[in-house]
Amino acid sequence: MRIVFSIITLFIIVYTHGQYDESDFIPAKKKGKWGYVHIISKKPLIAYEYQEVRSFKGELGAVKKGGKWGFIDYYGRVVIEIKYDDVKEFDYEYCAVKQGKKWGVIDRRGEIKVPFKYKDCEYWSYDQKVVATLNGKKGLITISDSILLPFQYDEILKPYHDDYITVHQNGKAAFLNEDVKFISEFEFETFFDPTFIGMLVKQNGKFGIMNYKGELPIAAEYDSIFTFGMDGVEGRYFFCCKDGGQSLWTITGKELVSPDYDWIYPIFDITDYVTDTMMNAYALLSTIVEVDGKYSILKAYSEDTLLHWYDSILHYCTDDYELSYSCRKIEMKWVKDDYTSSFYLQNNMDNYGYYSLFWRRENHPFLIYALNNNFGIIHCDGRVLTEANYSLKYLTDNAPVFDQVKRLWLFENELLKEMEIH
Repeated sequence: MRIVFSIITLFIIVYTHGQYDESDFIPAKKKGKWGYVHIISKKPLIAYEYQEVRSFKGELGAVKKGGKWGFIDYYGRVVIEIKYDDVKEFDYEYCAVKQGKKWGVIDRRGEIKVPFKYKDCEYWSYDQKVVATLNGKKGLITISDSILLPFQYDEILKPYHDDYITVHQNGKAAFLNEDVKFISEFEFETFFDPTFIGMLVKQNGKFGIMNYKGELPIAAEYDSIFTFGMDGVEGRYFFCCKDGGQSLWTITGKELVSPDYDWIYPIFDITDYVTDTMMNAYALLSTIVEVDGKYSILKAYSEDTLLHWYDSILHYCTDDYELSYSCRKIEMKWVKDDYTSSFYLQNNMDNYGYYSLFWRRENHPFLIYALNNNFGIIHCDGRVLTEANYSLKYLTDNAPVFDQVKRLWLFENELLKEMEIH
């Protein structure tokens, strides 16, 4: 009977723990000991018996006991012996660990892949390469300890979401491609932003963008540059700021919006994720431009002269649309000035210094424009759909509804008739 009970208990433990993933396990402390609890229920998942624990990564959690480190699985079983002086996180198949005063790399079976002879090791999971430190200098090695870059650099760095490498030496930076081939000389400043998507370079205090041929399609002459996303044809978009002006560029060196405006607000169509990247595929639809407190819409890839200027341009959508989570909508605050009764844009720059709107293909393509305290509807590609004959309340109360079957936006009859005239 006891054997049957033990088997059933073991089955319940294995089954219930099999329902979890690493994000469910949260380190927790009780009476001076550490274990893991469930992120939501706070129910204990692994007993409080360790000196220290770290978050699960690669389905393994690092735990410290008796002054040494090892790894456990979701069931609390020790899968890599607790015998190391320090460990880093498991990233897929490998992990850097310390034995004595030296670092090496082991695999998930605990087998040594890189011997313990380095001052430090940092494993790059996507490349299966290791940045190792020897005699005060850094080099790049393979997971089998073959040298790719000699031990002569001050830093060897790789961004989170890109395929280039940058190395620092004697206060200067050079760039390499994913095949560890140099594509530039040591002619740049030792600036590095691991979160930036694109090869951002800094030269003489200014920023530019490098491509994988070592060329600068966007010259190093800007005060700041931000990445927007990717387009299947043009490649990545970059928002570039210089001397108070903003311009929009592609990785090919094409200037889509010139710095002739006080401020620009690009409008993108979000399509699908680009294969093998962490970015959405965007298509630039148009750009709201601002000059001296007036607004207009510049159609993408068009040389058309701007004909219509408005007091403001508002994002037009229904409550249902906002709650649908079918697109990413960035806060856009339009504030009414009680003194003049006019509407103006309250810039919401956060920490980025730029502003953009996003639509998916089937989502709301409409904007409201204001002219002399009256309002009308304009398409995000710049087409005027109605005259400014309405109050803001009327347009808001009669916002269009999307018909999921017909895949059409349905407008109130009066608005629809005027649109047909236009």
